[in-house]
Amino acid sequence: VGAGAGADGGDGSVVEVERGEVTARLVVAADGAQSPTRKAAGLHTWGWGYGQRAVVATVQVSEEGNTPTAWQRFLPKGPLALLPLFDGTSSIVWSTDPRTADKLCKMDEEEFIAELNKVLCDQGPATPKPSGPSLPPLPPLPAALPKSLHPSSLLGPLFGPVVSAAASGLAAASPVKSLVEKVIPAATEAAELTGDRPFTLPPRVVGMASRRFAIDLNFASAATYTGPRVALVGDAAHTIHPMAGQGLNLGIGDVMSLAAVLDEGAKSGLDLGDPGLLSRYDKERRPVNLRMQGGLDILHHLFGSTPTPMLWARNTGMAALNAVPPLKSVVTKYAMGL
Repeated sequence: VGAGAGADGGDGSVVEVERGEVTARLVVAADGAQSPTRKAAGLHTWGWGYGQRAVVATVQVSEEGNTPTAWQRFLPKGPLALLPLFDGTSSIVWSTDPRTADKLCKMDEEEFIAELNKVLCDQGPATPKPSGPSLPPLPPLPAALPKSLHPSSLLGPLFGPVVSAAASGLAAASPVKSLVEKVIPAATEAAELTGDRPFTLPPRVVGMASRRFAIDLNFASAATYTGPRVALVGDAAHTIHPMAGQGLNLGIGDVMSLAAVLDEGAKSGLDLGDPGLLSRYDKERRPVNLRMQGGLDILHHLFGSTPTPMLWARNTGMAALNAVPPLKSVVTKYAMGL
C-alpha cells in the first residue's frame, strides 16, 4: 500500500490507498523512517547523519552455533551484529562507511560469507594498554546528582533518571568502600581481556537466506509524535543507531504506550483522535526515546574512537559495569524498557 495520509476530514483522517480512500478516527503511522504518512501529516523531524551505512541480511549459521545468543563485534569502521532468529538463521547488521557497504553488497555470496566469517571469528591483535598505573583511585559516589545532571541542565532530562536509579541501586546494595574494592580489580583485569586470553567465538555463517541491502544510518526524532488524528510509532517517530539493537524495543514501547492511552480514552468515552488524549502518548514516549537515542549516540562516538587510551578506558569501563550487579541490572532493565 502506497499511502499519503493526514488530511483531517472532520470526524476522521482520510487515507488514500491503491483501492480508494479510507476514513478513520485515528491513523497510526508505522511505515518506517521515510514515513509518507508523517510527511503528508506535516510532522517534521530533526537529527543528523552518522556518515555510515548498515549492510543488512539474513544468514544461515552452522548447526553447532545455533544458539539464542546475540553477538556484536566492534570494528574500526563500525559494529557488526549477529542476531539469532529461528531455524538456524540469524540477522546481520554490519555498520561501516558507505564505500565499504557498497563493496560488501556487490560481492558474490561466497566472497561475502568469507569476509563475514573473517571479521566475526578473527580475534585480531591485542589492544595495547597505556603505560603507568592501571587505574587511579576512584572517587566516592556522590550523595546527589552532579550539577550537569540536574533536571534544570541540558543533560539532566536525558540521563538524570538513569544515573539517579543507578546511584540508588548501588547505595542500597553495599557500602561504597566494598563497591570500590570490587570494581578496581575487575576494571584492571578488563584492560587485559584483549590480550592472549581465549574467548568464545560466534557461530560461522554457512549460507545466505536473503539478499543484502544497505541503509543510511541517522539520528532522527519527530518534533512531536502526534498530529491531527495521526500518531507516529517506531521508525516513523524516531531512528537510532543499530549498535545496541534498541530500535525494535523502542518501537514496541511506543505501541504499548499508545495502546494504553487509547484504551483509557475509549473507556472514558473520548474521541480516539482527540489532541489532548494523543498528547499523553507524546509526553510519555518522546522523553524516554530521546534518552535512549542520546545514550547510544554517545556510545557510537565512544566505540568509534581509535586512540589507544580511549580503547583501554572503554574496555575497562565495560568490564567494571559487568562486575557490579546492581548497576548492570539497572542498565539492562532500562535497555529492555522495564
